[in-house]
Amino acid sequence: MGRIIDVETKSSVERASFDDQVHNSIIAQQLILSSFGYSMINQEILQLENAVEFMEKSYNKNLMLEDPADIAGMNKAHFLYTFNKIYRIRPIYYLIRLRLRKAVNLLLSGVSVTETAINVGYRDPLYFSRLYKKYFGISPSQTLRK
Repeated sequence: MGRIIDVETKSSVERASFDDQVHNSIIAQQLILSSFGYSMINQEILQLENAVEFMEKSYNKNLMLEDPADIAGMNKAHFLYTFNKIYRIRPIYYLIRLRLRKAVNLLLSGVSVTETAINVGYRDPLYFSRLYKKYFGISPSQTLRK
């Protein structure tokens, strides 16, 4: 059983590291672009950062693509294109990863699978469990038992 925890911890650390790399990449892009005078692209990056901050605060709500796009001041198509171009991930996958990272913390603190699913924005615990297993390789109930 200790092996599963080690694999899960390693997997979580790798994903957190990837998220840090994405954030650092955006900062680096912003610095490089600003040195060449690309203020419009800088504005888009700031708009996306507002949308990401909104998703970080509202991940447990029933979000539609229009919600972060509106926060970014973009239409859906431009938001999708720009988000994917800058973050190298689609907004829905970013939201799924965010929710599942939050779920790990809840499960490790002893919150039930059903309650965790609802707390991170999934109304269907079975769907949540399938996503969780696909993402981490173990079921949420296995994490809960640890």
